[in-house]
Amino acid sequence: MLPNIICCWLISSSNRFYIEHFLGLEENGIYAVAAKFTCILENFTVIIYQAWQETAIKQYKSTDKNNYFSKILNTYILVLSLMAIFLVFILKMNYSWLVSPKYLKSVAYLYPLSISVIFYALASFLDMGYQCYKQTVKTLPSIIMTALLNMLLNYLFIKEIGIYGIIYSSIISYMFLFIYRLFDTRKYFVIHLSLKIAYPIFLLLSGSLIYYKTSSIIIQSLYLLIIIIFSYLFLEYSIKNKIRKLCKLYLHFSLFKNYIK
Repeated sequence: MLPNIICCWLISSSNRFYIEHFLGLEENGIYAVAAKFTCILENFTVIIYQAWQETAIKQYKSTDKNNYFSKILNTYILVLSLMAIFLVFILKMNYSWLVSPKYLKSVAYLYPLSISVIFYALASFLDMGYQCYKQTVKTLPSIIMTALLNMLLNYLFIKEIGIYGIIYSSIISYMFLFIYRLFDTRKYFVIHLSLKIAYPIFLLLSGSLIYYKTSSIIIQSLYLLIIIIFSYLFLEYSIKNKIRKLCKLYLHFSLFKNYIK
């Protein structure tokens, strides 16, 4: 797995090399400040990944592994989206005293950087398929292609849109890695993305509009409050549906037993 680690390092480190070469040390420092704050979300995903490894290996041998892995991934998408939104909005509200005035420009990069972290975390989640099947060498082709794609996009985008080009390159590269592994790991387990992932996607899109279109703390706080309420209702509805399904199954089973008797 050493080449895999090296390629991951290339993807994350090459961004700063491109910024320093094409935009200068000042822009590199601004990018570094934003990246440090999004490391909070990245560290959380690393903790989840390490905790998930043992459970994934145990569940891999179960007959219901496809359904189990699918549920975990769909839930993971929602959790990461909510965490990213709350992190970037809370940081934005407090950014003026968290960083020096000359680095305030970096607040604009927090939102897209958090999205790149989400896609990397989702791609890492699917990495467990190779580990469970003891075929970690098969992670290498996808990560090499992702590293090459990232460097190519960095070169093409940085001249046009600066730091945003670097961030968008990371998002596209990690999205490619996620989609590639989603299909490549089907030989180990089949992941079914639920239609419910439309909810976190909607949150991220609406959050980006509010994040960039308004600087009012009141409006941003109101948006976070609305997210809390709707997320609670959304999760409660999902749980109630599961309970109803279980009750129906129990009822059918009971009727079936009475019929046999």
